[in-house]
Amino acid sequence: LQPKMKGIQPSLSVFLLLLLSSLAQDYDIVIYGATGGGLSTAIAAKRINKNAKVIVLEPSNDIGGMTVAGGIGLRDTFNEFGIKGTIGEEWVNLNAKQYNATKPVYQPDEWVGRKSWQILLEKAGVTVIYNTTLVEKGAVVKKGTQIISIQTFTTGSPQDKDVKIWKSKVFVDASYEGDLARFSGVSYTYGRESRWQYNESQAGVMPYSTFNNFPRGKNAISAVVSPTDQRLLWGIDPRPLPPIGSADDRMMGYSFRLCVTMHKKYRSPFPKPPQYDPSHFTLLQRRLDLATSLGQTVKLSNLCNLLKYRGYTGEGLIS
Repeated sequence: LQPKMKGIQPSLSVFLLLLLSSLAQDYDIVIYGATGGGLSTAIAAKRINKNAKVIVLEPSNDIGGMTVAGGIGLRDTFNEFGIKGTIGEEWVNLNAKQYNATKPVYQPDEWVGRKSWQILLEKAGVTVIYNTTLVEKGAVVKKGTQIISIQTFTTGSPQDKDVKIWKSKVFVDASYEGDLARFSGVSYTYGRESRWQYNESQAGVMPYSTFNNFPRGKNAISAVVSPTDQRLLWGIDPRPLPPIGSADDRMMGYSFRLCVTMHKKYRSPFPKPPQYDPSHFTLLQRRLDLATSLGQTVKLSNLCNLLKYRGYTGEGLIS
């Protein structure tokens, strides 16, 4: 029986593929990623042509990306002129309306930012499909350089289950990860360019004296596990610092922007992560121990930037 079973697999696969293709939905625009950019693209498209078939596919169960629940509660810059006449301007003004604020609100509580997007989406008639992720293999079908269709599965389920095909005239990758672009064969790069590649004086590897580096000399902090264990602490790159201004192939550092509050009724505890490993924070602990030994008072503001919410008064915000 085994050879016969193997023999029918290709036919079965072809049948399933044809069945999926017949069930594929056709759109004018398919947008992957319900980020602020993705939602704005969908809303703008529907305003240009209210009869356009536009769909937004979002891998998570939320919308708005970093404008809502992405952990970037404080905007880097408030440039009202830069968003004049855009959907972004409508969003910040809707946020302000919910707070009864007189100025645009760029940094709303997540439920406020989410509601503002929902108002804009509903008014434009845009549909968002949640928990929809690109499959790892065969995600994109192209004809020449044009994307004909993409395949997704339900986030969290096996990738060969609940597969859906989406056909469209135009596809937009509005995700932060750029998976649709990557699966489409778009070229990409990473790391830092040198100062000389694009004539940028601040590009490339920066000198030790730049900012936020560990002290040297008598207050230097040991980078090894212990005097008898000369392994480097977790997170320390053993490679020497490349020449100043040169390019490298390393990834940038990442950080979190947390929204915290002084109001007890809005507080939520910081749970211990299931994969927490205290050895990953030994370097930080030694920095704190050094400050204490020098008689310094260690505050949260010494370890990170504390930025007040600006532009309006709202409950639950840091004061």
